[in-house]
Amino acid sequence: MDPLDRRRIDDLLADMRAATSQLRESAAEIQRDREEMARKNAGKDAEYAQKARDGEFGADWRTLQQRIDAGMTTLADVLSGTDETPLAARIRDEGAQRLAAVTMGLREQDQRTQGSRFEGVNESFAGLDAAYERILRPHGQNGAQR
Repeated sequence: MDPLDRRRIDDLLADMRAATSQLRESAAEIQRDREEMARKNAGKDAEYAQKARDGEFGADWRTLQQRIDAGMTTLADVLSGTDETPLAARIRDEGAQRLAAVTMGLREQDQRTQGSRFEGVNESFAGLDAAYERILRPHGQNGAQR
């Protein structure tokens, strides 16, 4: 094998390793964020249920919590549509409206910030894509000899 070809292959492999490493780092950061969020929210379910019992979220949520406490339904059944009661349908509709509003807010934020919250992941993918393109490019094409 020509030493230039071997050097080009080694350089491409190094580029791929670097891009893969960046993707792994981004994935690890996302996982750490998820774990931190889970830790922060560990006690929130009981707190949320108590607030629902106390009526802080309105009459529908108080009634729903009473049904959950009585074993008549679960939040998962309400959210999945398994619970088909009018109360559950109202809760789902309200949740869908709030989710739509949050999604629209995130979309508007991404437009204002040009998607900066995904910058690291996008850069990693771009680096990996560039390395892949160099691998596919025949040796010497487009003046890209190394």
